[in-house]
Amino acid sequence: MLNSIFHKRAHGMKRGVILLLTTLMGSALIGACASGALPTAPPTEPPPLPTSTEPPAIETHTLDATSGAAAKAVDLIGAWVNAGAPETDTFEYTGVDGKTYTGDFQTDVLPLFTQNGVWYEGSQACTGCHFGNTENSYHEMDLTTYEGILTGADSLSSPPGVSILGASAVGATDFDWSHSKLRARMRNNRMPPGWTFDITETNRDGLCIEVGDSGVTTLPNQYGCDLNGVGLIGTWVEAGAPETDAFEYGGAQLTFDRDVLPFFTQPDMWFDGSQACTGCHFGNTENSYHEMDLTSYEGIVTGADSLSAPPGVSILGASAVGATDFNWGSSKLRERMRNNRMPPGIAFDITEENRDGPLVLHGAPIEVDASAEITFGTGECEVKAVNLIGEWVNAGAPETDAFPFAADDGSSCEGTFEADVLPLFTQNGVWYEGSQACTGCHFGNTENSYHEMDLTTYEGILTGADSLSSPPGVSILGASAVGATDFDWSHSKLRARMRNNRMPPGWTFDITETNRDGLCIEVGDSGVTTLPNQYGCDLNGVGLIGTWVEAGAPETDAFEYGGAQLTFDRDVLPFFTQPDMWFDGSQACTGCHFGNTENSYHEMDLTSYEGIVTGADSLSAPPGVSILGASAVGATDFNWGSSKLRERMRNNRMPPGIAFDITEENRDGPLVLAGVKK
Repeated sequence: MLNSIFHKRAHGMKRGVILLLTTLMGSALIGACASGALPTAPPTEPPPLPTSTEPPAIETHTLDATSGAAAKAVDLIGAWVNAGAPETDTFEYTGVDGKTYTGDFQTDVLPLFTQNGVWYEGSQACTGCHFGNTENSYHEMDLTTYEGILTGADSLSSPPGVSILGASAVGATDFDWSHSKLRARMRNNRMPPGWTFDITETNRDGLCIEVGDSGVTTLPNQYGCDLNGVGLIGTWVEAGAPETDAFEYGGAQLTFDRDVLPFFTQPDMWFDGSQACTGCHFGNTENSYHEMDLTSYEGIVTGADSLSAPPGVSILGASAVGATDFNWGSSKLRERMRNNRMPPGIAFDITEENRDGPLVLHGAPIEVDASAEITFGTGECEVKAVNLIGEWVNAGAPETDAFPFAADDGSSCEGTFEADVLPLFTQNGVWYEGSQACTGCHFGNTENSYHEMDLTTYEGILTGADSLSSPPGVSILGASAVGATDFDWSHSKLRARMRNNRMPPGWTFDITETNRDGLCIEVGDSGVTTLPNQYGCDLNGVGLIGTWVEAGAPETDAFEYGGAQLTFDRDVLPFFTQPDMWFDGSQACTGCHFGNTENSYHEMDLTSYEGIVTGADSLSAPPGVSILGASAVGATDFNWGSSKLRERMRNNRMPPGIAFDITEENRDGPLVLAGVKK
């Protein structure tokens, strides 16, 4: 399905929290306001903002290319708070190298609130909105001084204020960073991701809605409203979260299945182009983010982390899963839906790599040298492994002559096949820690070598695959034939296998390739049934879709597969829209590809016939790019064998074992050191 959003979740790794779970937070708006936005009625002469001072002479380790005294901004503030939030004394924190360093409030903490551009390029200082304990300062909050930060929020509305550092009261010193409002607002990616920050907060509870006897209708939210999505869910929860009984909201009698569940299962329910929550949270399985199922009543009541913390963690504010003492005001679900992350403007990152802010040192953001990620090679130039092989191929795949390539920083370099390319196939540990050399499986032009392929030598690589089955072989470098020199890296089989994150993500690599076409299926007059695929089968998901495509991709007419008459709506579409259709725990393709919109991956809609035929990149390359192998969107010369959809579904990415990365940062392999600078 081209580039999908989600990968198999692994505990302990930086994976996503799509619809919840971090620390509790209140409703205080903490952080900076939207770039360029001003408070409602700014004072005539607001107090001047402090400027950072020269760092004092404190003991530090030398910051080298790969590690050092830098720390994530949120972690640094947390270390200061956990040390008792000292005003002048130094505090200890852990740098990215794992060593202990010392910092102080004035040099290292205060600039994170007072300086522009700290949290991301172009970000406004937090003090742009929170500049004093006055009515004109958002949440009557002053982040310009030590005293202001300790006073906290709502200092006039709830004198003497509300602690943002987790203290039990303003003036108390029992700080609790893990439960503080400041940490919560800085770290939380608002759910569903993609909501525009609104300084008036009128959109915090979602779209406006109208309710009636026929159910709920969503409306644009321009100026706030009395009836909204969060309010509807909250009323249902406060009514005891009934499964079948009706509850009242806005003067109408509503039910869970008809009126509440669609807010989790349907796109566009929270803002125009919003993804359905079930795109990420589709089952109590490892592959579902936070092992959470928002597709059903049972799943919602079970909550999050159902495998990690059985029986789970309530998202409705109950004291435990199974308890009915729901508390919407303190629920994790409400918290994640309503909070505008601070500072506003930080892009949602499914890997959560940016949840704790940027790396900072002495109040300023820094970048750690990319060589920290280099895992292989002894050359002078940093370059992604797949790109390096591509440069060699595009230069004519020379055996002994040097070839030019561009390093990751744009500098000009040159390398050789023997020194820089061949080791990428023959050495263990090149592609990721613990990876087997490609030659572990592809060691000769023999029957015992997978695909009768030899990646140990120059001759073997040029001979390609299936050298006995299709003598003299099939080029893996994109040449029209073995022995030809019209190499085409962009269309080569080698590049395709190295770069493709197999879709749906999460399939276990099977060296026998019996699972490449998905689960086995049985077909009959009542439709399709999926079965486990242990040893391969004649009828499978890819084969079913392929037969439909080869029959002309009919929208309503029946087509034959496995001796049965099938239709698109009943038998094909579920392979895109339903979970568990490709392997146990697989996400529905529509979890990522739900509309021809910018928020849908590859601007692709797999929810309908029209969307599938429109294909990918429908906005970037209108009218789109066919995924069914047609020469153009609208054409009917479908070619399943060469289609992008088949290619992405079937390919076990090589080398096997590379984790799916939603950012695609790892699609071209690791950074390696190769060649010499010219």
